[in-house]
Formats: sequence, C-alpha cells, structure tokens
Amino acid sequence: MKRTGACAVVLGALALLAGAAGPALAQESTQELPLGGLSIARTPDATLSIDSADIVINPDSVVAKYRITNTGVAPASVTLGFTIPELDYSDPDVSYAIPASDPMNFVGLATKIAGKPGGFAFAQSAVLDGKDISATLRQYKLAMVPVGTFQNQVAALPPEQRAKLEQTGAIAEVGNDAQGNPLYFPKWTVRTAGSKRFVFPPAQPVDIEIRYRTSVGMSLDTPLRLPLRNERGLAPQVQFRRVEYCIDDAFYPGLDKIAALPGPVPAVAPGASGAPLAPTPQEANTNRLRERRMIFALKHLVALGPVKDFRLVVDKGRPDRVVSFCLENLKRISPTAFEMRAVDYTPTRDLKVLTIGKN
Repeated sequence: MKRTGACAVVLGALALLAGAAGPALAQESTQELPLGGLSIARTPDATLSIDSADIVINPDSVVAKYRITNTGVAPASVTLGFTIPELDYSDPDVSYAIPASDPMNFVGLATKIAGKPGGFAFAQSAVLDGKDISATLRQYKLAMVPVGTFQNQVAALPPEQRAKLEQTGAIAEVGNDAQGNPLYFPKWTVRTAGSKRFVFPPAQPVDIEIRYRTSVGMSLDTPLRLPLRNERGLAPQVQFRRVEYCIDDAFYPGLDKIAALPGPVPAVAPGASGAPLAPTPQEANTNRLRERRMIFALKHLVALGPVKDFRLVVDKGRPDRVVSFCLENLKRISPTAFEMRAVDYTPTRDLKVLTIGKN
C-alpha cells in the first residue's frame, strides 16, 4: 500500500488562503502539539528490553501500550517520563490546540503501570525573557497555561498587580470581550513534564499504558482543494503538505469528491439522459472543508531501543475524510483505520497525519 503523511501548518499559508478563498484567517487556525509516548531516563545499570509497543491514534485520543522487561539480574531504578513541548505565548497569533481544560495536565494524561494508576507527577514552570516567573504567577493565582478561567483570574487581580504584570511584559491587552472588558494574553513560555520514578524487577515484564487526549490542529480551509492547489502563490504550501504528509496524486480524487458540489441539472432534451453534471470545483470553500493535523513523536522510541513487536494504528475518525501520512506496509483494518506492524522497529521520523473533511 502507498505511503499514506502533521507538522504545524505555517500560519502564513492561512493569509494566502484568505486572499484566495476568503474564509481562512490566521486566528481560525490552531497548532497541533507534537506529543509522543513514554520516555525513559536510562541509568548505566538499567538493561531494559522493549518487548512490544502498541499505539493507537485517532482525533479523540492516543493510547500507547508498552511491555518492558529488565533483562539484568538486579532491580533497575529509572525515571519514566512524558514530555510536553514548550508553549511559547510570545506570539498572540499562534493558538495551540490544547485538548483538556486542566492548566497543569492540559493533555488529559492518564497512565497505568501493571494495571494500576501510574501516578505521574507534573512539574511546570513559566519563563519570561530568560527569567523564571513561576513564583509570581503562583502568588497571583494565575494559571501558566491560559485555559478555562484564565481571563477571570486576570480580571480578579488587584489593579496594581495587573499593572505590574503589564509593565514587566508578562501579559498584554489583546482586545475586549462582549461586555467591553479588556482581555489579556500571556507573553511567557511554559515548560511542562510528567514523570515517575519506577523500579523494574529483574526478568519480569511490566506493562505500561500512556493515554491522553489528542492535540488536533485545525484550519478552516486547505490549499489542496481545486482550484487552489493550482494557484502559483499557494505552490509552496501545497509542496509543504506533499512532503510532510507523503501526499501523492492518488490522494486528490477523494479530496475533490468531497470538496465539489453537484452541478445543475440540465433541461431534458430529446435523447438526453437528464443526469446532473459531474461535480465541479468551487473557488470558495462552499462545503466548509477543514484540515485536521495530528503528530505522534515516534522518535521517542529511538532512545528505548528497537521494539521487538511494534504495532501502530492510525484512525482518521470518519469515513468521509481523506487522510495521508508517511508509513509503509499499511493494512486497512476498518473504513477509517490503517495498521502497521513491524519487528525490531526503530523509527526514523515522527508520525504526522493530515485529514481533510467537512466534519
């Protein structure tokens, strides 16, 4: 089966789309987070074998299950981790796809070790111009990730504290709500990580499960539609997607089918069938196609060593979406899902998934 390829879409593409098709604006795009699975901080005396990895990715959730054996003769104490990329809020035009409302565990991470809750602890800090301002934000009771009640938290601050944050550049006013109250956006960078110390017993397999909500980046149009993909100004964005998601020419007929509207029914003439014309490409995004993008940082497995038994399932979520991503030896296992299996597998790149559909 063909190699069938998300990385954060360059926001400049959206400005081009706005000129070409009208509806797509930079603020109408969210940027997906390159999340992965389990990481292990090895120690020299830890001899671990990754017996299996089973990863299932869909637009709602990611589930990664590992079976790991300590092949040494003594217990191996290691740090298990789940790393989340930095969130840089210095550019208000970048909107991250935050899948959960907890400002600390904002990906909804849940873990199990040997069938019991994994108990990963989270650490989080905020940095502004190279200076850690975490203590100040905690003192002011401000969430470091601006989800949920962040605006209410800022509004509840005494005026002198809010003014101090503005003077130091920690927050900036970005507009007003429907009632005319000012809205503020943070300017700091957030660093978050989950971890747990664990001791692998010798010669005993341990099952570890990582589960979290998918960070799905979305744009309210795509330059891959006809006739946009033939526009010279959008050629770099079309080529970008072709490379990032391994899109080939077989991808486009399915996309064109869901993008097009049925043509008008002609008047019935003698000998004519009266059938409607074939679907025609629309300049405007009449069918309201959306790009959705997901990333799974497969390269985290490189540090773990070759996976003896590897399985990966990518589910596009709905049968009326087209999908592309860069994997080989795929098998369709349902109307929406594809499976890859491999032995002694070491990935060479992260998995980036693009889906396009009306829903």
